[in-house]
Amino acid sequence: MVEFSNFRKVNDIEEEPANNVEEKTKQPLSSNSEQFNITVDFLDKFMSATPHGSINKISPYNKRIPAYIDFLNIYMEKFGIKKNKQRIAHFLGQVAKETKFWSYNEDFIYAVGKLNDSFANFRTVEGKEFAKQWEYKNNKNEITKEIQAMIANYAYAKGKKAADLGNTICENNNLKDPKKDGYNYRGRGLIQITGKQNYKNFQQWFNTYAGELNLEKIDFIKNPDKVLDPVNLVLSAIYFWDQNKLNNLADKGIESKHILAISNVINSGEGDDKKK
Repeated sequence: MVEFSNFRKVNDIEEEPANNVEEKTKQPLSSNSEQFNITVDFLDKFMSATPHGSINKISPYNKRIPAYIDFLNIYMEKFGIKKNKQRIAHFLGQVAKETKFWSYNEDFIYAVGKLNDSFANFRTVEGKEFAKQWEYKNNKNEITKEIQAMIANYAYAKGKKAADLGNTICENNNLKDPKKDGYNYRGRGLIQITGKQNYKNFQQWFNTYAGELNLEKIDFIKNPDKVLDPVNLVLSAIYFWDQNKLNNLADKGIESKHILAISNVINSGEGDDKKK
């Protein structure tokens, strides 16, 4: 778990007017909320106080955030995350930990040690040999899409991990196929959802709110890259937060134990044990 000590300085976040606080309001959505408004500059200040540092200086990734920030404000308000400063701090902190607000399409550019540490399947005898073959050494361009597909399929579509994520087992002779479940349902979104079952769960949640939120119909199982659309980058994260009732955990406090409790729902911190 990344230690975001600044999360505890929640007084840095302005309190929203009490009479504007609602839990999952049924009122029409509006981007003109009187509540605290998250801006690119605020996120940069937020990240600058963490080990990751400024996001405004990381080009071209800094151009990604303006595309979805209005949706971030709208849906954090809609699903009660803006009810208080603790919820805002916890939610933004977890997004910072997972994707730094811009790394929301999982790649697989890892040194051998990171592959071993991050994925249980690369800690087997066979997996360690594959890790040596597919690791990042000096040039990121050497890690082609084919290699990334092999890593993802081996990490997420083999053994117990495949079962946990609802992925179909991928045989070794098909690892380079990007349509196999491990790569096809890799992590996407601001809180990266991973695995076919998690995409199915998001689909069900999305369908539940599609009419109310005036969303276009999307089949995320057939088109998982649609999670990368700006609105769905946000909604996929909101879905996970909402389904797991993380607002309730956020309300309990902002000490390390409270941060860890939420982290353990999203990602246990042991690399392989993603629960998203």
